[in-house]
Order: sequence, then C-alpha cells, then structure tokens
Amino acid sequence: MATQSTTLFTNQGSDTIFTIYVTNDDGTPKDLSLFTARSKFARSHASVTKHNFTSSVRTPGTLGIVDISLSASATVTVKPGLYVFDTEIVYTDSDQTIIERVLEGNLEISPSVTQ
Repeated sequence: MATQSTTLFTNQGSDTIFTIYVTNDDGTPKDLSLFTARSKFARSHASVTKHNFTSSVRTPGTLGIVDISLSASATVTVKPGLYVFDTEIVYTDSDQTIIERVLEGNLEISPSVTQ
C-alpha cells in the first residue's frame, strides 16, 4: 500500500474530523480490525514539539476507515500556520509490531478573529 499525501485545512478554535479511507493495493478496503491508529502534527519534521490528533479505527474495522480529529480546545492552543503531519496504523501481536504510514502531508490552521 502506497502512502497517500494531502493538505488538510482547519480553523483555529474549531472541531474538525478528517476521514481516511485505507485500501489494499487492489483498491478494496483494508481490514483494520486488529489495528490501532495514531497521528501527529508539528511545525516541521525536526520539531521537538509535536501535537496529537485524536485517532481511531472506525468500527467495523473491515471498512478500512481511520478518523483523525482536532478539538476546538486543541486548535486554539497552537499558533495558526502551516504544519506537517502523518497518520499511521499499528498492528501488534506477541511476536511483532507492524507500523504503516497511511497518510502524510500538510495541515493548515487558519487564524480566528472571533475567539
């Protein structure tokens, strides 16, 4: 599965949910039943400070859908501007951990006048 790239947009002080459709190479939904999701954003790849999205695999996992979201309180605490982000799915069993990046790109947070 190739990593997809995109630019996400949100407004400072707004609740926002982004939906990611994860597919197999043949285009069918990837079964994420045994996976968890995680996603972070930062000013640059080298930034020490990273911010978390709330990330989850939608039920049923056979749909292949990951939701990442930012709450209004989370976006109001970061400065408006351009960030980088990535989203990964993680499978762990007793023998191994498999991590796949499913989406990466830029996140633009627009400033709010009315706060």
